[in-house]
Amino acid sequence: PGKVLVWAAATGERVVGYAFADAPPEDAYTYWKGMTIARGYDGQGVGRALELERQAWARRIGRPVRALIVIGNNRSMDFFQRQGFAQVGIQEPTPEQLLRFNVMELGLAALSGA
Repeated sequence: PGKVLVWAAATGERVVGYAFADAPPEDAYTYWKGMTIARGYDGQGVGRALELERQAWARRIGRPVRALIVIGNNRSMDFFQRQGFAQVGIQEPTPEQLLRFNVMELGLAALSGA
């Protein structure tokens, strides 16, 4: 915990996706910081594979997961809901962060498959 981790998916020598996560030492949650899949690789399981790796890491360190999804990003909302995340709130804009976010959470029970 306390590190930003990066996972990468590759085909041959080409990176076709990557995902980030953070586990601040002062917090009870891990935070998903983003995922990007290369054009042409949508729907081929790259995002799902990266997500499974991130969830395995969260399970190993024993922390539930939170992800912030920009309001209106329905594609990401659908993806996270398919992975078992539930919306637990809305994060309103602040002077430092001008966007509204859906707060999505995947609890320890969901991570363990219970």
